[in-house]
Amino acid sequence: MNVNFEIKFEANEDGKERVAAWRAEDVRLGLDFLDRVRKELDVPNLDHRRVDDMCRYNWNLAVSCAIDEDEARRIAERTGLFRESSRITVRVPRWGLNHYLKIDLDVHKNAKTGEIERVCPEWCIDKDAVVRDWIAAGCPLVWALDSAETAQSSSESSEVI
Repeated sequence: MNVNFEIKFEANEDGKERVAAWRAEDVRLGLDFLDRVRKELDVPNLDHRRVDDMCRYNWNLAVSCAIDEDEARRIAERTGLFRESSRITVRVPRWGLNHYLKIDLDVHKNAKTGEIERVCPEWCIDKDAVVRDWIAAGCPLVWALDSAETAQSSSESSEVI
């Protein structure tokens, strides 16, 4: 069995289980997104009717980020983390990872021809940025993520998912 090093960023709120680490609302996308799709997929003449224009509501309780052994060793040298276990959990505020939201592409291709049949935008977390910023913050096991966006998101709703 391989050793896989993982950091799990999980929402935590006193007395409540199942709170979301991030939440994104529906958003309609336009020409800028279509241009991005064509550029990223290197298909300048991709028919716009094959690209969905709506990124749908999504949320998740946690985000797991894999790191390589070298990064795990650097973290262990600074903090002692990863010495006893290949997996650690970092507690973040409700919706604390919203600052790291990005729209990714779910590309559906024809199995025989390889032709792009449909491109669907989907909300996801920029895992590289999360890990980079967490390391810069000193690798805390409870990460406050003191940003205006987090505070605003947290005050918008107190519902548990």
